[in-house]
Amino acid sequence: MIDAEPRLKPVAPTSINIVCYCYQPAGVSNDKLKAINTEIMLRLQEEGTAIISDTTVHGAYCLRVAINNHRTRYDDLRLLIKETIRLGETDWYRPNTRAAETKTLLLEGLSICVQLN
Repeated sequence: MIDAEPRLKPVAPTSINIVCYCYQPAGVSNDKLKAINTEIMLRLQEEGTAIISDTTVHGAYCLRVAINNHRTRYDDLRLLIKETIRLGETDWYRPNTRAAETKTLLLEGLSICVQLN
């Protein structure tokens, strides 16, 4: 499934129930790629789509899926791929796109992110 999607890259051969992959847009540095994939992982978790983790394989940061539930269906995995791509294609990480300007304020030691429109 990952091999069939040009925006995703398998990072390691699949071993039993572990799949390591990353969302890889063209022309993005490794540091930015790590930030993008970390944000994708966090958003997948926060939205309740999937609980995946991250790891580094041979120096490459990637998303790690451990398929442990015997009730996991292909539809579940297709949803994970679809949502990974959807989150990767949003404009939040593209430097030339301004969906909204944000400012970080420090207030009594707390960091607060404020969205300005």
